[in-house]
Order: sequence, then structure tokens, then C-alpha cells
Amino acid sequence: MSGPSPGLELLLTNLQLCLPEWSPAQRVDLFTGNATETIFAFLDQFRCWSFSERELRAEVSIENLSILESARRSGPVVLICPHFLGAEFAGHRIGLETRGAVVYTAAPFPAFNALRQRARERFGTCRSILLGDSMLPLVRAMRQGMPVLLMPDLDPGAIGSIFTPFFGRPAATSTGPAWCAGRFGATVIPVSVRRVEGGRYITTIHPPVEGLDADIAAGTAKINAVIERLVRNNPSQYWWAQPRFATRPDGAQPVYSSAVLTFLQGA
Repeated sequence: MSGPSPGLELLLTNLQLCLPEWSPAQRVDLFTGNATETIFAFLDQFRCWSFSERELRAEVSIENLSILESARRSGPVVLICPHFLGAEFAGHRIGLETRGAVVYTAAPFPAFNALRQRARERFGTCRSILLGDSMLPLVRAMRQGMPVLLMPDLDPGAIGSIFTPFFGRPAATSTGPAWCAGRFGATVIPVSVRRVEGGRYITTIHPPVEGLDADIAAGTAKINAVIERLVRNNPSQYWWAQPRFATRPDGAQPVYSSAVLTFLQGA
């Protein structure tokens, strides 16, 4: 009998790496719930892209908006949102309250990228910034007073990242949010989103990350700790099927099997 598919093995490996204190039965229950939430989120994403402003306000509520409004009055703002399955709803909903920018990674399908960008920009309050080698578009948006939404919990590769703990394991992590705080004095504000009964979503704006200064490594570690805490609060709605630990420190052994690594190279 063959084992699980590489994609499924990747997800299960991440659960074991990140939640070793959980029993196998608990992780199976989490996997089952996560699979259900993933299906809902995939279908809901297209629903979100078709919402009118009135529908979006009705289907997605926002908590603690005053935190964002207060931070905007004092200078640049960077919003950090982990890859919760409903993250698309959070970005759209915040965009109704303030003109801002979202930094994104291109999908391998140009038609999907175009559809997503058109949906995000349809209200005229969101600017899409493709993640690239230059930080200039992000800096320009901040200088124009636009809150910038980043999702810094992906593995960005070895270039331009540092290794800092994530669920107790060294993970290649983007220094972008900590750099914005240290270089421009940006306030870094965490955001989470959850799907609730009835298919509605709630976006929550959390208090700013404290103690960020010119020490980029220490700041990145603090931001990772905040992201981990948000994920632990809602693990069933997090995107666990990402290769978070694919990039390894020099000399460290891979944490994924050869089948998963081959799968990732071809993805």
C-alpha cells in the first residue's frame, strides 16, 4: 500500500513538527477540521471577490479598528497577517476602512493573478504590490501614508531572510516587517481572521508588536512569536500545507522527505 501523497505528507509533517506536544489523535482531529475549513475557504474566496461593498460589510466584521486608526495618526503602519485560510477576507475588509497596499506572491497561473488583483482593487482603495527584489514600492506606499499588509509567515528562501524560531524550530523568515519598524519607525500591527458559524468572517486587529527597534534579528523573532501565538489560537483555520521549513540552516538535515522535496521542486 502506498503512503500519503506528497502534499498530504507535507501537511502532516508540519503538524508533527509544530505541535509535537499534541497526541496523534489530536493532530488527526486537527487535520480533519483543517481539511474542512480549507474547502470552505477555497470556495469562499471566489465569493469574496464578487461581493459588493454592502455585502462585504455584512459578511465580514472588523474588531478593534481604533487600533489601526490611532497608529495611522502617528506614522507608517505595517499590518502582518498569518496565512489564515480566510486572509483574503481580512484584506478586503480592511480595505473598506482605509486606502492601503497589499504585498503578494504571484501564483503560477497568470489568469488567477489577474483575477485576484482585479478583485482586490475593484473598490479603488487597495494597491497590489508584487513581492520582488526591491523594497521601493513598499517604502513608497508607506511614505504616502498607506498601511501595508504583509504575510511574513512563508519560507522566502535563504536570500534576504534570517533563521528565527517558529514553533520552536529555526525557520527562514522575512525581515521586512522588522526592517520597516527599525528603518522608518513603522508600527507593526498583527491581524487575524476566522470563519464563524453561518459562514461569516471576523477580522481582528491586535495591539502593536512592542519593542521593535534597529535590531532586525530580535524584531523578527518577536514578530514570529506573535504570529505563532495567533496560529495557536486558531490552528484549524491556518494554512498548514505550506513548506515552512524547506530552507534549512547550513549543515542542517532536511525536515521533509525526499518525496516531498521532489514534489516542491516541481510545484
